Amino acid sequence: MMPLLLVAVVTVLSRFTGKMSGVRHAAALLALVAIIPLSSLASYSAFNVGNRRFSKTWAAATWPSVANFKKGYSEFAFDAKYRPSYATHWRMLHEALKDRVDSRRRLLITPTTAFYFAGRRALQTDAYFGDDAVYLLDHVHESLGQVIAEKSIKTVIFTTGQNRTPPSVYSRYLYDGAWAEPEPINLAASFGFPHYSVEQEFHAIARFLEAIGAEEILPFPGGSYESRHTRVWVLP
Repeated sequence: MMPLLLVAVVTVLSRFTGKMSGVRHAAALLALVAIIPLSSLASYSAFNVGNRRFSKTWAAATWPSVANFKKGYSEFAFDAKYRPSYATHWRMLHEALKDRVDSRRRLLITPTTAFYFAGRRALQTDAYFGDDAVYLLDHVHESLGQVIAEKSIKTVIFTTGQNRTPPSVYSRYLYDGAWAEPEPINLAASFGFPHYSVEQEFHAIARFLEAIGAEEILPFPGGSYESRHTRVWVLP
């Protein structure tokens, strides 16, 4: 609908501004082309699509208004300009840690509730760390020391930047693109907790890392989304 809307409005405006000088005419059209799409970005939010609300929002263009223009600019700032936020969390982690991670120095991602669904593990894609990113959730039946030794872990992150509820049924990632069949999982039992909580998992991991001499580092700018939601340790 947006191309048709632009064609219709620009055609009508051209008739009314036809007597203007070339510069003024062009300026009026450019201003219109900027205002209408920015206003309509309010309808084309990535979260509208991601949350499956597109059928209610895509059909109708959003006409310009102060509120729609502000909302559209906000969408542009987050989606087009990649303003650091929840939506850019994994990219910012990759930018901060990319020089520390390779096949000999892998990254362990905790807690077990960090965004773990198949197809949603950004750090495990080939564009980022691939299989050099290890999710603790895939190894809850092993001790943390075993995982660190067997997977050559040198960096550990604990991030609540994109967390999900604890799973009750889960398919483990087997690496090289393979996944196990779904099976029940009880995180409380896996950690030996009476009841599972992210806070308990953090304290258990932090105590273990401190005991083996891991050093906590601060690789993110102060006040950033990542600095508020992520802790990072480097192992000896």
